[in-house]
Amino acid sequence: MRRLGMSLIMGLLILHTFAACERQSPPPKPIGSATNKHVEEAPVPPSRRDADAMIQNMKAPMNDARRAEDVIKGAADRTRQQSDQANP
Repeated sequence: MRRLGMSLIMGLLILHTFAACERQSPPPKPIGSATNKHVEEAPVPPSRRDADAMIQNMKAPMNDARRAEDVIKGAADRTRQQSDQANP
């Protein structure tokens, strides 16, 4: 009797283990649910192009600053020349 009880307990334990493993799959999606399919299907752009765009975005303010500095220096030079001509 004791052996039969232990066999039944072990059998039920194994049965529950397999049943629990079978339930580990993801739950089904509800009908009509919103998905991110447009994100999943979009091709991933190469990272090199992203890096180049990022570098260009970083260079743009520096180029603008250089141009502004050149304009200011040019205006300062013209003002200096005009003041030198006015005060001989």
